[in-house]
Amino acid sequence: MAENDGLPAVSIRELMKSGAHFGHRKRFWHPSFRKYIFGVRNNLHIINLDETKKGLLAASRSCREIAASGNKVMFVCTKPAGAETAKLEAERCGMPYVTHRWLGGLLSNYKTISNSVQQLEEYEKLCRPENLRSMTKKEGLRMLAKLRRLQLTLNGVRGMEGLPAALFVVDAGYHHIAIREARKIGMLVIAVVDTNYSVDDIDVVIPGNDDSTHSIGIYIKTIADAVIAGQASQRKEKPAKSNGGGRG
Repeated sequence: MAENDGLPAVSIRELMKSGAHFGHRKRFWHPSFRKYIFGVRNNLHIINLDETKKGLLAASRSCREIAASGNKVMFVCTKPAGAETAKLEAERCGMPYVTHRWLGGLLSNYKTISNSVQQLEEYEKLCRPENLRSMTKKEGLRMLAKLRRLQLTLNGVRGMEGLPAALFVVDAGYHHIAIREARKIGMLVIAVVDTNYSVDDIDVVIPGNDDSTHSIGIYIKTIADAVIAGQASQRKEKPAKSNGGGRG
């Protein structure tokens, strides 16, 4: 347990059962990923699961520290294989998330996103039953469709109240725009990276299969558990600080 600093442990066996070690075809590899490759089997690169476990532990430590300091980690996974899990786990630990579509400028132009959130709130008022009754059926359906689109893209960030301290991304290649924005403003980037993408722009690399629903679920749940552990340690520290003065 000391190796994990009290963080939830993920075993090599569990990672292997999930298929986390299966990379892409050998010809699609990225040279920067070389140190995370265990070997080749059936023309597929095999990822070293010791490195995957090590990356998950490093990512968990970072996320626990961020949560313990009262800051946020944004979960990003818009891939069908992990979007729903990312949403549920981010909600479980109270973190912002993007699981439908990355909005350009979400990090680098946060004021624009704040305006979009205001627009979402306005549409929610307009789509109340009493307001919809005063519209034609066609107008009402159009308004509800617009509201649905806004909710899909903004529900996960509407209560963010400022920028997060870190970005946790499942599939670096798929979300390269989000990573580029985070790098631009100096935000910590934690990412699951497969054999076909560069690790050069990632601060904390979790090398692993980024297509398997099972393995994606393990990565996301592990990070959410780490955030919850950090939040718990923050709650424990607060009473100690408030009682520090004692009686005069």
